[in-house]
Amino acid sequence: EPGRIVLDPLRRYGAPIDAETGVPVDAILDALKAGGGQDPQTVAEWFGVPLEAVQAAIHFERSLAA
Repeated sequence: EPGRIVLDPLRRYGAPIDAETGVPVDAILDALKAGGGQDPQTVAEWFGVPLEAVQAAIHFERSLAA
């Protein structure tokens, strides 16, 4: 979802977060990689965030690699 990930210096010192929930993108990405890889829906449930937040974190990471 466009605009879901924000870098706001007033929130978590400008580190990328999910705008709606405040969950750090790096925490979501680390959870996806935990234990050899986790399902996005499972990670969404762990953090109590919508699946769209996890998908946005994945998209954000991929956009940095491009």
